[in-house]
Amino acid sequence: EQRAAVLEDRNCSVIAGPGSGKTSVMSVKGARLLTDPGQRVLAVTFSKAGARELIDRTKTLVPELRDIHDRFRGGTFHSLAMKQTGIRAAQIVAEGDRLRAIAHAQKLVGDDRSLEEASQAIENAKSGARAATEEDRALADAYQARLAALKLVDFQDTLLRAVEGMRAGTIRPIGATHLLGDEWQDSDSLQLAWAQCRRCWNHHHVGGGRRSKHLRLSGRAGLRRHEVVRRGEPQRPCRAGNQLPVSVRSPGQRDPG
Repeated sequence: EQRAAVLEDRNCSVIAGPGSGKTSVMSVKGARLLTDPGQRVLAVTFSKAGARELIDRTKTLVPELRDIHDRFRGGTFHSLAMKQTGIRAAQIVAEGDRLRAIAHAQKLVGDDRSLEEASQAIENAKSGARAATEEDRALADAYQARLAALKLVDFQDTLLRAVEGMRAGTIRPIGATHLLGDEWQDSDSLQLAWAQCRRCWNHHHVGGGRRSKHLRLSGRAGLRRHEVVRRGEPQRPCRAGNQLPVSVRSPGQRDPG
């Protein structure tokens, strides 16, 4: 089953529990793609350590490829967006200052929610989530004004600017023919929008065993095997709520239908 996932060239999603070999599948798949000199691969993870592990594993599989540094890149969503936009680490607001900026904005607009709730409301408003209310947007505006006064941005701003720039044509998408995404079920609407800005990518998403927001799959943790479920050709790049044409999932998970 893992071999089927590695050899699949269409859009593909791997859904399996912890310890089932998802990272190995990604590294072998990336190495296979890179043996074709015409392919360029971008790996996206949610942590710097995860990106480093995936890059190192893949490179050890194809040591003969001298141009792998030019054709294989990896990083977190935010680190890649920072490279696209030119935002420096020194411009990113520290966590304590971010919380103080939220509290400052709450005081200005008369918001009495907890900091955690207010933070989520700001994220929803900035990403354009349907759940965002007028109150959320007013709070987000006050928060952004405070960050601007401090001449700082938060991590969400890096993605927002990258997406806005790519859509406007002022920022170039990262050149790649294939996108490898780790733990894709944890991606939010803004991260999905960033991925969709490069519509010629083939998407190869790998997710954990818990419920996936992206594919609406449910399952158990700790499963060790995979099975391949083939579907029709994709109509568009992957979006929240849409299924990929090939899903590699652990046995026991319900068919998304």
